Amino acid sequence: MILITVGTQRFQFNRLLRAVDLLVEEGVLTDSVIAQIGYSDYKPRHYPYSDFYELDDIAKLTKECDVCITHGGIGSILNALNCGKKVIVMPRKKILGEHVDDHQSEISSAFQEKGYIQVAENVDQLRLLVSEIDHLHFNTYIQEESNLLYAIKAYIQTLG
Repeated sequence: MILITVGTQRFQFNRLLRAVDLLVEEGVLTDSVIAQIGYSDYKPRHYPYSDFYELDDIAKLTKECDVCITHGGIGSILNALNCGKKVIVMPRKKILGEHVDDHQSEISSAFQEKGYIQVAENVDQLRLLVSEIDHLHFNTYIQEESNLLYAIKAYIQTLG
């Protein structure tokens, strides 16, 4: 199953939803697809969707999916990586009115440089990545402890 997530901020992400619809229509995506479409006004024709899911439901869908195709939000990326999923990110673009700046491209690039995700800037790149998903290598993401958590653990150990 392929999970599509676009986050919860008040921005549409019709471009990603249309791209996935097209790939289903073309037969490129043959696995079942389910999407969280947020505030997008495009309504997918070829796969089920909900504007939003409860946290427990989206967590369950993330655990069950084989691939997560998501926007470049850090929460969405980390949720999928922490579940050990293959992640394809299509970052939102300021110029297309999808966000207020291009921080999602910066976030996506940082994760891609470490080999954790693949990035699709457009439908053609998404088509290629989806077609090759079984042959792509993804490094395993290991969540690092925050400095605060490390300091708290070290302090507790000194207490004895």
